[in-house]
Amino acid sequence: MIWPVRRLQSLPWLIRQTPHRAATAAAVLILANAILFAALWNRVYAPEADEVAARSMAAWASAVVIASTVLDFAVFFWLYRNLTAAYVERMMAVAAAMMDAVVTVAPDRSIVLFNPAAEVMFGYAARDVLGQPLDMLIPERLRERHHRHMEEFAKSGKPNRPLGRPGEYAALRASGEEFPIDASVMQVGEGAGKLYSIILRDATRRLEARLRAEQLAAIVESSSDAILAVDAHRRVTHWNPGAEKMTGYAAHEVLGQRLDMLYPPEHPTIATRALRGERIVGHVARRIRKDGTLIDVSQSTAPIRDEHGNITGVSAVARDITSQLAAERARAEDVKRLRSLAQRLMRVEEDQKRLLGRELHDQVGANLATLGLSLQLIRQQSDPATIAAIAPRLEFCEDLLRQTTAAVRSLLGGLRPTALDELGLLPALAQLGAAMGRSGLMRFIVEGDEPSPRLDPEPAIAMYRIAQEAFANAAKHSGGLQVRTRLSQDAGNVSLVIRDDGRWQQPPDAAAQPAGLGLTTMRERAEAIGATLEVTTGPQGETVVTVRLERAADAAQGDAA
Repeated sequence: MIWPVRRLQSLPWLIRQTPHRAATAAAVLILANAILFAALWNRVYAPEADEVAARSMAAWASAVVIASTVLDFAVFFWLYRNLTAAYVERMMAVAAAMMDAVVTVAPDRSIVLFNPAAEVMFGYAARDVLGQPLDMLIPERLRERHHRHMEEFAKSGKPNRPLGRPGEYAALRASGEEFPIDASVMQVGEGAGKLYSIILRDATRRLEARLRAEQLAAIVESSSDAILAVDAHRRVTHWNPGAEKMTGYAAHEVLGQRLDMLYPPEHPTIATRALRGERIVGHVARRIRKDGTLIDVSQSTAPIRDEHGNITGVSAVARDITSQLAAERARAEDVKRLRSLAQRLMRVEEDQKRLLGRELHDQVGANLATLGLSLQLIRQQSDPATIAAIAPRLEFCEDLLRQTTAAVRSLLGGLRPTALDELGLLPALAQLGAAMGRSGLMRFIVEGDEPSPRLDPEPAIAMYRIAQEAFANAAKHSGGLQVRTRLSQDAGNVSLVIRDDGRWQQPPDAAAQPAGLGLTTMRERAEAIGATLEVTTGPQGETVVTVRLERAADAAQGDAA
């Protein structure tokens, strides 16, 4: 199919574009016609020819000339249509097979070929642009520059060359959108019949990729972290200023070299794992600086792949965390010292409570017992009249003595529960719950199993004090009717869960207030024995206090004691 048919209707242009075989055939026919005409002319005007024969011959000669001329033109057009069709179709097939857009123009810059890739790129159908000026595809601000470049190319005599610098040109789509292009031009044909084929490529993605690459390069170069890359043979291919600062090696000292000088002898490299396709994040390792000092680094490594997915190298981002690790170690030592101090303070506190309890038991208890005996002796040795006279006062003293004795016993139980030392944590919690339940305001249920083997004294008293504080908080704030406590042991770990059925409402500004002294004390006691304390809200709004103690931590506390 000859699709630039409009342009071919111009006969002078058609004659100039005639393929050589068609022109040769036409010339042969014209020459044969001239020879035939000359032969007939000689026969007509020969001296021996009569007039009638001459007229007849002239008529035949005219008919032959006319028929020959018509035949010449018919053969010429038949040859042209077939040979030119094949010529144009070959050009079109080549242009259609190209992935780049191809726009072919005549010397007057009118479009004579517009391949399918150009249709996709510009959004025009070929029939809409054939015969139109090329300027319709060029932004107005660039048209003069394009004309100048095309004139320079036409005068240069070169078969092809790039049209301007990469990214210098832009084109217009049918929608009016302007987009960057890379273009080159080539000459097709010679003389008056030459054409110019402009090969175009949309440069939008290339320019975006270059912009992203430039941005990435700027980020890499400005990063304070060490960013480097090595090839498959572990030779350095990139070394940013952050790597220079961290290691002390300048880029020219390491580019093309292996990084063996950075690794301590006993430390294996992780590049091998990355070359196998593994991504490594936050790997902590030691490295050797140029001055020989050791530093701790946190390194993330990933493989570099080509467009086919093959691993061609490794990229790494490393950060010097020497100061950070030193600060963490110092902080851990501080926490350890504070925990040890808290343990000693709680031990001193419990010792003081034990001593105070013993003093109360020995002195105040003895005094109360003596006072009770004295009241009994008074009642026994006084005469009935005297007893009757002082009975109200005597009964008041005896009642006050019973209340004081009960208060002292309760105080002694709070200072150091004897059941904790004699029976264990679960019985001590049960006695605590029973004592607090005597008020009748709440019911305290204690269930579960005694840890086996029994907890050491310090973890046991710490968990007892946490439960004591939790019981008191529930009684003061929950507004519920019941507190359920479970002591259990699972895989050697001891758990104490205290759950009330109340609906404790925090004040509106509770989030802005620091934790209460009771909760702070509970946390400190848990941390002192290496346990975790969680205070959460259940699905019904109840408060749940959970203490978890690892027996390994319990053993460590016992060893420290």
